This record gives sequence, C-alpha cells and structure tokens, in this order.
Amino acid sequence: MQHMNIYSLNCYRSILKSVVEERKAVDPEDNFQRLAEQMRIPKSYMSKVLHAKADLSADQLHLACTHLQLGDDETDFLQLLLERERSGLAARKKRLDVLIARTQRQYVTASEYLNAPSANDQISGRAEYFLDSWGAIVHMALLIPRFREDLVLLARELGLSPARLNETMSMLERLKFIERKQKTVKVLVEHLHLPSVSSVYRAWRNSLRSLGAAKTDSLSDTENYTFAAVFTCDQKTEQTIRVRILEMLKEVEDQVDKAKIADVYQIEISLFPWTKISSSKA
Repeated sequence: MQHMNIYSLNCYRSILKSVVEERKAVDPEDNFQRLAEQMRIPKSYMSKVLHAKADLSADQLHLACTHLQLGDDETDFLQLLLERERSGLAARKKRLDVLIARTQRQYVTASEYLNAPSANDQISGRAEYFLDSWGAIVHMALLIPRFREDLVLLARELGLSPARLNETMSMLERLKFIERKQKTVKVLVEHLHLPSVSSVYRAWRNSLRSLGAAKTDSLSDTENYTFAAVFTCDQKTEQTIRVRILEMLKEVEDQVDKAKIADVYQIEISLFPWTKISSSKA
C-alpha cells in the first residue's frame, strides 16, 4: 500500500497516527483498535502511547510496522525514533539525532515528492541529455508552440547560433525526446526529474548554474527575483526546512502542470551547511 513519506517526520507516534489515518480512509475498520490488537496491547495503552504518556517496546513497534506493511528501512527508521524517545542519556540522544538526520537526508528527496518521471527510469544510458548545457532549456522551450514553429526565433531568444541550436535538437531527436518531420517539431517527452544520486547530476547542476548566472546578470531587477540568507539552526530545524522546501516544490509542480505554456523559467533552491558538528562530537 502506497503511503506518505515517513522520513519527513521526527516522531514515531506521529508516523503511526498518519499511516493509520491514511489506511482508515481506504478501510474504516483498519483503525487504532485493529492496530492495538495486532500489537497485542490494550487499546487504552495504545491511546497513552499516541498521547505521549507511554512508549512502545521495540517488539511492539515491530508488530505495528508489520501490520502497517512498512518496509525494512522504514521499520528501522521508526526503531531509531523509538530509541531516541526512550533514551535517558543526553550523549546517546545526540548520537541518535545524527543517525536520524542521516537517514532523513537519504530519503527526503525531490524524487519522493515530485510527479515528474525519473530520468534514471526514462533515459537510462542516455546521459548526454544532461551533459549538453542547453539540453533541458531547449527541450522545455520546444513545448511552446511559437518556438516549435519558428526555430530562428528560439535561437534568437536563447542567444544561440542556428548551428548550436541544431546540435542540441539533434541530440534530443536521437534520444527520442522530440521528432522532426520536415518543418514541424513534435515533443515526445514533456518533462522528467534527475535524481541527485545520478552520476551526471553534479555536472548538469553546475552547467545549469553557469548558464543561469549569465542569464540573471543580463536581466533587470524586475525580471529576476533572487533571495539569499545565511542563518544558524540545529539539525532538526534544518530537516524541517528541507521538508518545507520539498512541499513547496510539490505545490509549484502542481501549479506548473495547470499553467498555460507560455515561457521557460528556471528555479534553483540550495540549502547547505557552512559549518558542521562532526558526528564524533555528537
């Protein structure tokens, strides 16, 4: 059963509540009473757990995860959260916080939030799309009718020579992202998402940043909106910010899907540490 991304939460109780509520929406009888029965505990004790007046044992939580059909990695994550909750040692809590944050960074990714198909699934072995600096930009521009109908206009808008534009379009054609017949262009693949774990992600990101920096320098303040900030926080807050960014990107994706295709835009959001508490000191 498909369910929420549990790694966006920091409390095993909240995760149990959320997953059970999702299951109840499908089957009203799949409720906390049934969960308590599967965990072999009274419903009254289950209520105390959910209201943070008691904790589950590791075995009870394992039974809960089995009943809720959570995967092995998800179960291990909930056990980490439980260990952290039950620990009375400050040093151990800090160490567990590091392990929890590390797990969340691994699983709280754009791939978990966005609907755009994964590039790894869609163009496996065809990395040249991302290694061509203009690949994604030209690809998106070709979704706009006025550019499909007038490639000279597209070259002028992007500041490319006709030969350079044709080079990128030939690549898109080889990869079957577009199809050219005489003077018409048909887009076969509309959009996709490149996971950050991809071997070509860093090269693509740096290339896109370079093109974006050159473009923003040529725009007026009214055409280009930028924001930058340096701040201090702890790992828990950093993780919350990361989740909020992904939730915002999901909302943006939904709005983009509904929007009229008129122009090409680029958005980039970075969240990274300038300093870091080493895990050995945590």
